[in-house]
Amino acid sequence: LWIAEGVRKGKVRHVITTNIDGLHEKSGLVRDENLSELHGNIFIGECRSCRKDHRLPAPISTPPTQDPLNHLITPSTPCPTCAAPLHDNMVSFHSTYQDMPSMEPRHDAAWVHCIKADLLLVIGSSLSVPTACDLVDVTFEKGGKVVILNRQKTPKDKFAFMNIFAKCADVVAMLPWDELV
Repeated sequence: LWIAEGVRKGKVRHVITTNIDGLHEKSGLVRDENLSELHGNIFIGECRSCRKDHRLPAPISTPPTQDPLNHLITPSTPCPTCAAPLHDNMVSFHSTYQDMPSMEPRHDAAWVHCIKADLLLVIGSSLSVPTACDLVDVTFEKGGKVVILNRQKTPKDKFAFMNIFAKCADVVAMLPWDELV
């Protein structure tokens, strides 16, 4: 909720997440407007036939498969538009957005926001999952400041203007948006 409040107050332009739980949307952020979900969303089914995304009432269940592009939702859920089967849009471990072409626009939007960012605040990330962790490098290389808030060290700490080693919830609770520049 703290991040969504920052968006509402105009202090945060865009939120980039690798979480797939849909909680950022529940807090009021709008997918593809001020939110890039780099690894997908368990409440979104995508149709590979008509290319539309559909919000689902319950989290997606997909059986394990070796093919990251062929995650059919179980039980089979037809697309409300064209009746083709819906697939999940999740980028699995050991794969990248390149394995899930429908996620490329979200990844591209995240890159653009990081290129333009004056400040990139990383909250609670190990910064070890490609390609999301590379966004830190982009902001740094373009002259933006990077602040990393995490309980342990990350491989990207050397790019940080500031590292805060603490519980994320404890730190954000002390940061009122009205008093931040």
